[in-house]
Amino acid sequence: MLAQKRGQDKVDSLLTALAQSKADSSRLKVMLSLMTVYNDFNGEEGLKYEKPAIALAEKLKSKTAIADVKNATGRIYWRKGDIEQGLRYHTEARKIFESANDRKKIALTIRYIGQDYADGGNYPEALKYFSIALEMYTRMGDRRNMAYMHNFLSWVYHHQGNHLEASKSNYSALQLFEETGDEQAIATTLADIAADYIYLGNREEALSYFLKSIETYKSYGDMHNVAYTYNTLGSTYRLMGNFAEAQKCHSLALSQGMEMNNPNIMADAYDGLADVSIDQHDYRRALSDYLASVELLKKWSNKKDMARVYCKVGACYMYLKKYENARDYFDKTLALLKDLKSKSLIIDYYRGVERLDSAMGKWQSAYINHKKYISSRDSIINQESTSEMVQLQLNHEFDRREAAVKAEQNERDLRQQIQFFSLVTVVVFISILAIVMYRNQKRENLINRELKLKSDSLEEENREKTGILNIVSHDLKAPFNKIRGLTDIMMMTEDLSREEKEQYISHIRNSIDQGNYLTGILLESQSAHESAKEAAFETIDLEKFITGFQQSVSGQLLKKGQKLVADLHLDDKRTYTDPQMLTRILDNLVSNASKFSEAGAFIYLKVWCEEKSTNFSIRDEGPGISEEDQKKMFRKFQLLTARPTGGEGSAGLGLSIAKVLIEKMNGTIEVNSTLGEGTEFVVMFFPPL
Repeated sequence: MLAQKRGQDKVDSLLTALAQSKADSSRLKVMLSLMTVYNDFNGEEGLKYEKPAIALAEKLKSKTAIADVKNATGRIYWRKGDIEQGLRYHTEARKIFESANDRKKIALTIRYIGQDYADGGNYPEALKYFSIALEMYTRMGDRRNMAYMHNFLSWVYHHQGNHLEASKSNYSALQLFEETGDEQAIATTLADIAADYIYLGNREEALSYFLKSIETYKSYGDMHNVAYTYNTLGSTYRLMGNFAEAQKCHSLALSQGMEMNNPNIMADAYDGLADVSIDQHDYRRALSDYLASVELLKKWSNKKDMARVYCKVGACYMYLKKYENARDYFDKTLALLKDLKSKSLIIDYYRGVERLDSAMGKWQSAYINHKKYISSRDSIINQESTSEMVQLQLNHEFDRREAAVKAEQNERDLRQQIQFFSLVTVVVFISILAIVMYRNQKRENLINRELKLKSDSLEEENREKTGILNIVSHDLKAPFNKIRGLTDIMMMTEDLSREEKEQYISHIRNSIDQGNYLTGILLESQSAHESAKEAAFETIDLEKFITGFQQSVSGQLLKKGQKLVADLHLDDKRTYTDPQMLTRILDNLVSNASKFSEAGAFIYLKVWCEEKSTNFSIRDEGPGISEEDQKKMFRKFQLLTARPTGGEGSAGLGLSIAKVLIEKMNGTIEVNSTLGEGTEFVVMFFPPL
């Protein structure tokens, strides 16, 4: 590899300098340089210098040098995909730099922490730290690092699905990079802007910026980034459904990677080609490309990417009905995840093994893995609830101790005064003490009531979840018993004709569908029950609300390569509404549009205001709704003629729930639909009565 050869040349030079250096600051500087260079191609070797570098920094009595070593160590762990370790080292370094009031190093370390959170999938925290770093660099007038912070902010916005904000940040970065003349950064930012335009639906502009980026890289001979850009372009073409162009771009990247002997570029290219094959249902070709990517990633020692691709290999084998091979790769995924602790990959893993167990007919195991998937997804919510309980208890204990200290101090003062005052003074003392105790007791009772309310709420949620599991276990017995009975008959009867076997298999499939249908109804009914509350109106910024809503549904729509396009016509951005109910209403209508739209389709959300109403329109390009179905579509559990395009489940509750919530908010809903031409739902909200 050319990159590794260049890195090794630098290492050889640094090792020579290290051998000739004394145990002073120059030797420490060489060690830090070795850790930085090794991080590009051999992180494990770089970690060997952590302890001797720390020891030398302690000998030199330099706290900031210790922090420099911790930062370098954290970057190696970050590059290896061990986000937790990287965050720990960077946090320790930040504390040291803050105690030394080193603003430049503080800003740099905060940037590193932001990257840890970003790669770990914690985008709110990543935005927070990148924004802090940007503010610090702005105060210092460091335009180059200001530009990089805009780049990082854009990256987070992009992964949140907020491509408009991503493009704004990228334009700010591009302007700053052009001022500083950083050609490599200019080329990278041009590619990022191109990706933003792809998601914003302006493909011609996207193509123009991609070509500018590639030409800029070529102008100073950076063929590595030319290849990386081709891979990015291929991925965006795939999301657009243009598989031919996607394959062409990934093939160009692969060819360039082979020419440079760069395993990372080749691994990305094979991964991209396999993703395209998956979308085209060519699972054998996808498997071959994924396995090629795995072999290259092993050389790169990138555990996070290896886990991600292992999961895809397992899915490929499952599609090809090679279940044992699939299980083997899912087990490899799990082994890597134990070290990585990546929540998003853990969720993907449980979803994958659930599907594998279902395909193999292991319904109990599939159900257990489904619960683990739900549990991992809900764990964040449960952690937040637990944190609130713990915080209340800590506050309660603090108040009790504080009150006790005050009471003790009052008592000590009053005892000194007893020598000089009469019986009246004693009475006053007792009165004061009683007041303090009364207030303390009152405060304690108030906190206990708050804790009890919180506990009761959690117990009620637990009872509801237990009830749901009881219903699932009871209602699913019937289809499972049918399946067991039919399979027993097939095993006991040796001379079954082909027609009889097909009939039995048909009955078994119907029983499976019945079980899935019961589960879907249960989940939808629970969801509807939670929404049955009175509207809590407040004034909100409608433009910000719609932007946040777009971000919240982008991940769901991305599974089918779909995009929500918003069109706002607002004279006044403020509106008076219940934001939670409004989110639920729009989510149901957009989800309904997604189910009945083809992969890669656009869904259109229009918002406008009239004199006495605030109006929303959700329009799709699906199969449309017949006049007969329109008469009954708002009934509970009503399934219509049209069927979801991606095999999604439906219990017929979404539209009925939306209508109930709309009426609670003093609104109306209308449908405009023609078979074969799509559907539009128009919701009008009027001021609350």
